[in-house]
Formats: sequence, structure tokens, C-alpha cells
Amino acid sequence: MFDFSTVTIDTVVVHHVGCSAEDEEILLSDNPIAMPDEMMQELLFNYFLKPFREGAFWNFTHETDLQNNNVHRTASEIFENQGSLYKKSIYFAELLYDAAHHPKIKGGELYTVYFKDCVVDGEIMDAIGLFKSENKETYLRVEREEKDFEMAYENGINIKKLDKGCLIFNTEKEQGYKVCIIDKTGKGEEALYWKDDFLGVKLREDNFYHTQTHLNICKGFIEEVYNEKNAVERPEQIDLQKKAVEFFEEGGVYDPEKFEEAIFEDSDVTEAFREYKEQYLDTHEIKTFEEFDIAPKAVKTAKRQFKNIIKLDKNFRIHVDGNTERLEKGYDEEKKLHYYKLYFREEE
Repeated sequence: MFDFSTVTIDTVVVHHVGCSAEDEEILLSDNPIAMPDEMMQELLFNYFLKPFREGAFWNFTHETDLQNNNVHRTASEIFENQGSLYKKSIYFAELLYDAAHHPKIKGGELYTVYFKDCVVDGEIMDAIGLFKSENKETYLRVEREEKDFEMAYENGINIKKLDKGCLIFNTEKEQGYKVCIIDKTGKGEEALYWKDDFLGVKLREDNFYHTQTHLNICKGFIEEVYNEKNAVERPEQIDLQKKAVEFFEEGGVYDPEKFEEAIFEDSDVTEAFREYKEQYLDTHEIKTFEEFDIAPKAVKTAKRQFKNIIKLDKNFRIHVDGNTERLEKGYDEEKKLHYYKLYFREEE
């Protein structure tokens, strides 16, 4: 849980980092920016911190040794000597430039920010923020000139849309720090460069992580295996995923046996689920606890990934929120088409 009400911005350094794949430049500033007035600080708080809400934490990682993760090592040096932030911000810019080896990566401003007095899970600590703005928007400016108004436009940053962000909290250094990330741009190979190539992070193995992992296993099993093995219709799949989500929404401690008893009515389905779970964990090289405290925020986040929609060709979509027994599927021999009947008491 975050509490940013006591946070102060101590230092801000801005550099421009181009796309190395396109031979663009790095434009370095000579000094940190002058500390802005109260209004500008409020705008910066909204831009840098408001997008971060309670959710998953990450840890820096490296395949050989954590000290070989450049961002983790550099952040440690800043926490040990805050006065080194400007010099280290140049190194961050160089690391990001080296990671921008895909032609679709956009250049933009990289902000290195030092925050004081963040509250995370009840603990007060400092944090380092790395933020990148890639997308500019056009704004109209209207000004009064004597008795007339004049209009102009300029390109700027929308402070309600942070493109990429990372908060490194000064705690759990040996485990790779507590880290939060945001990446709202890029969907292909270029999307990996912020999280993987630049930061080098993995999900922190806490209750959020375990809850999210088990919900992903449920989703994968229902979509990939349950239908294939049992030839069930889409409403039955939706009904099963609804039961799974409701089990997690009840909270408390996750118990695998209680989960299987509550969700699956057939022993063959239960066995198929266990096999899928074991294969999923092995394939993704995931170590997870069998019992853990369910994280409500992870349930809320994962719930959005469970689709309760039946798509019918390109003409119709049926949103099913419950009572799948009120859906009846059939086949019209004369029209040679499938159909659904929906039974309801009243139209709202």
C-alpha cells in the first residue's frame, strides 16, 4: 500500500534519449533542474506518482548475479550517496539508449527523480524514480492581445498519461529492492525494452504474485484444456471461470483442496487441472506456494482478464454476468445456423 501524502521531490534531472536503432542522439542537461514552484511541484506529483496504485511489486534480477544488474547497482550507489544522482542519471540515460535497439522505440525525455519520505506498507523510505515521456500532444493556447484574442498551438506532455515509469523504494536491497513499474506504450518486441532490457525486473514473489499466478493458471486451464477435454459450450466455460473468481474474491487463505472441491465436480477434470498446473509452473519456471493469503488487489486486476463474452460471428456479442442456465443453444436445420435463446423476467 502506498501513501505519497508526505513525499517531497528533492532532485530532478532531465535528459533526452533518442532511439539508438535510428542513430538518434542523447541530449544531456548540464545540471539538475531548478526546484519548481508549488504549482509546478503539484503537477509533477500528479505526473510521476498518481499512476502508481497498490498492485504488484517487482524485483531487480540478473541471470548470474544481482550486482550485474546495472540499474540495481546504480540505484544502490545513489541511495548510499544522494549527491551522485546527477552523475548517475547520465549513466541511466546511456543504459536506456543502449536498450533502445528496436526501430519502433520512440525517443523522449528521461527523468531521474529523488523522492523523500514515501510510505510503503507502513514503512517510511526514500525512492528513486525513472520516468520516460515518449508521446507529445498538441495543445491550443488562447491569449488576450489588447481587445482581441489570439490562438496558438504547441506540443507538450499530457501529465495525466505517463508513458513509462519505475519507482525504486529503498528497502529489500538484497532481494532486488521493491520496485513498481508502468509501461503503457508498445505492444510488440519494442515493448520489452523498458521492463526487460533496461530495468531487468521480475515479479516479486509475494501474496499478490501467488494470487495472480493461480488465477492465470485457472484462466489458461479453462480456455485451453477444459473445453478441449469435455467439449463444453462457452456458457459452461464462463460459469466455471465465474466460480473460480468468486472463490478468490471470498479472500482468506488459498487452500488447493478447498479450491478444487468448490470449483470442479468431476474427478477427471480435477486431475486434468492438476496436470495443467504442474506443466504451467514447470514451463514458466515458477515457484509458488500451495497455501498463501489471497491478495484482493490481484483478484481485481486478474478479473479483468476473464472474458464473459460469447462472440457470434461478427454480428453479435452476448455478455454473460451469471445465470448461464438461462441460456439455451440450438441448431436451426432450415436456416443451417446455430442460435441462442435467452430467458429473462424483465427488460431493464
